[in-house]
Parts: sequence; C-alpha cells; structure tokens
Amino acid sequence: MKPYLNSEIIKVIDEVVHSARDRKVLRLRYVDGLTYEQIAEACELSPRYVAKIIHKHEMAVFNNLP
Repeated sequence: MKPYLNSEIIKVIDEVVHSARDRKVLRLRYVDGLTYEQIAEACELSPRYVAKIIHKHEMAVFNNLP
C-alpha cells in the first residue's frame, strides 16, 4: 500500500463523508491511528459500532485517494 499524507486522507474524508460524527471517527482511525476501542471511548460509541462506521466508508475513502 502506498503511504499517503495525512492532508490527502483528511481531504478525501471531508469530501466523501457527509456525517460529522463519521468524519471524526475516520480521522481518529486513519490519521491518528487509534484503535476501535480508543475511538469508541472518545466518541461515546461501542467498538462494534465504530467498526461498522469505518467499514461503511472504507472503500469510498480509499477509492478516492490520489
């Protein structure tokens, strides 16, 4: 996998994800590198729901990276 700049990932997340909560979750995962459990605690969600959010948007984000 090609290494991407954080700014590239943030730009794509902002463009393709329309939910503020989901954008926050994806940034915490892909930019900050937090685990599902850490994100769940920070966003007051369950780890399973965090995983669902990430998997829901994963293809859209990576298909739109340069």
